[in-house]
Amino acid sequence: MAWTRNRPTGLVYADQQKAAPGFFLAPMGETVHLLDHTGGTVHSWNAPSGVAYARLLPDGRLLTLLVGDYTQPHPVANGGIQGLAELDASSNVVWEHADDLLHHDAWRLDDGSYYCPGWEPLAPDISARVQGGWPHPDDPEQIWGDVIVHIGRNGERRIVWRAGDSMSPEDFPICPIDNRKEWAHMNSLRLTRDGHWLVSFRMTSTVAKIHRQTGELLWTWGPGETSHQHDVRELDNGNIMMFDNGVHRVRQPGFARVVEVNPENGEIAWQYTDAVLLAFQSFMGGGAQRLGNGNTFITEAASGRLFQVTAERETVWEWVNPQIRMSHFGPTPVIWRSHWYAPGDPRLPPQLPV
Repeated sequence: MAWTRNRPTGLVYADQQKAAPGFFLAPMGETVHLLDHTGGTVHSWNAPSGVAYARLLPDGRLLTLLVGDYTQPHPVANGGIQGLAELDASSNVVWEHADDLLHHDAWRLDDGSYYCPGWEPLAPDISARVQGGWPHPDDPEQIWGDVIVHIGRNGERRIVWRAGDSMSPEDFPICPIDNRKEWAHMNSLRLTRDGHWLVSFRMTSTVAKIHRQTGELLWTWGPGETSHQHDVRELDNGNIMMFDNGVHRVRQPGFARVVEVNPENGEIAWQYTDAVLLAFQSFMGGGAQRLGNGNTFITEAASGRLFQVTAERETVWEWVNPQIRMSHFGPTPVIWRSHWYAPGDPRLPPQLPV
């Protein structure tokens, strides 16, 4: 969204016939707001520190990924958090886990444990083989590598997958104008219906399905198609959808798009981008969620703009974050990723208006 100094905020547009009704989450500093489709706040949670990202869990608790001082960059890389906390509807912390080597995402299992992206230094021989990136004096001698961490309900921490064990550095080079502090920047993690990990690696522009028992890469897609994508998820039809940021596209302008790809043949089944390229951009974050009526709910993270488009790519609902806060990037209205909930969803707080 091209920035205008006097841009409208809050609910900007709604087509009552075509937009899906419901509720959406908007983390703002230490408060997470649940708003309805008219833009009114219907519930709020107060977290123990700043919230990078929040999602309602199946039992109705609010999962929050916590950050410390918003103005300070993480010691490893962007996307780092201080830990996880679950809040009840009254903002009580009912479970928490502190860990500053986690980053970006968390996926809760039925037993209450979590899978999370994490960091650890790559083995020296693997670190030396990492290709690409723009060298800088600040680069560490050993590059940080992605891991998947399992966190038990009792706080037990166990690394269950390492990029250095399953990925060839030669086959997955870092974007040539990115830094060499880490490889390969896992920015989303989910479980597929058949029980494997579905992840996104931003700095190598790669989406991967990883066998949860063997660590093998079962499917990869993205290089040459996407550029620094986020929020990869499996749809009910088996296709894979993602927010393709496009900030370092090769020989093209840096426009964003939402892409739905058929994993069986690698072909794009559906995509959305704005006809005016400057109207849809986000250099960071972002998300896309398919709604029950077929619309797609999109988070244009950097501008704090949330909107719905139909299958025909018509924008039918639009909301813009009115809050500007400080971060280590500077003043920003960013909402890293939002989630939409239909009326009557059992995860919603009780006694909400329908």
